[in-house]
Amino acid sequence: MRWFFLLFLVALFLVSGVMTIDVINLDNVHYAVLFYIFFIGLCLVWYKAYFSEGYRRASGLVVSHALIMFSLGGFLISSKIKSLSRENCSTDFSSHRKVIGQAISYFESHGFCTEMAILQIVLGCIFCVISLKLFLRAYTH
Repeated sequence: MRWFFLLFLVALFLVSGVMTIDVINLDNVHYAVLFYIFFIGLCLVWYKAYFSEGYRRASGLVVSHALIMFSLGGFLISSKIKSLSRENCSTDFSSHRKVIGQAISYFESHGFCTEMAILQIVLGCIFCVISLKLFLRAYTH
């Protein structure tokens, strides 16, 4: 199973790399950097889960989790700052039919676009702060 997961990671990296080459310009480079941080976190999870033991495994999994959370928080922050600067109210979540997507589209249709963007920026900041705390704990203990 470990080699299947590695093949899946390599396929994900290659497909996303090809897809991002066409759409990346100087304004969107941070999205590619955040995705590759996410990918490094996934690879670190794979490596530490299968080839490490004890304290090194635990600290490696904490660091990989911190990388994944940091990339998610950075994505939330950068996408919402860009939508606030463009005054664009459309989000990735408002098109979903689930309860969260319906709630977001309800608030956006009633003029709470800025508030929803600020809420998602705050959520991204919380993710980044948590990931920085995880980094510090992993390397100080």
